[in-house]
Amino acid sequence: MGGQVEKLFDYLYRHHRIFLNFRAQDRIVHSESFSEAWKLADEQDKIFLLTMLRKPDPVKMKKLILRILVGGLDQYTIMVLREMARYNNVLNYSRMSKVQLIQHLTLKGVTDGSTDVNGVFVGTIK
Repeated sequence: MGGQVEKLFDYLYRHHRIFLNFRAQDRIVHSESFSEAWKLADEQDKIFLLTMLRKPDPVKMKKLILRILVGGLDQYTIMVLREMARYNNVLNYSRMSKVQLIQHLTLKGVTDGSTDVNGVFVGTIK
């Protein structure tokens, strides 16, 4: 009897995790950033997003959306992103992760590694 209870709990746990992943993915799909990414995505990225809907992985989906929206900023190292954040007056940039830095730089209007939207120099990129 004890083995059956453990199997039941294991079954419930696995399916609960799957359910939570679907809920998280549903929130992502209904977000404004997903809509924007879908508009900007090329055909290959759209196919990849559609295949990701069958197997929910919210972390991978967020990374793909960020790559589509931001474009080239994710190619830079965290040290370069911190330098760019410093030039663009992002507060507490030294404590941020790479994803947070990219989000803040995007909000500041930084479109690539050399200039912001207004053409202001943001640092040396090697």
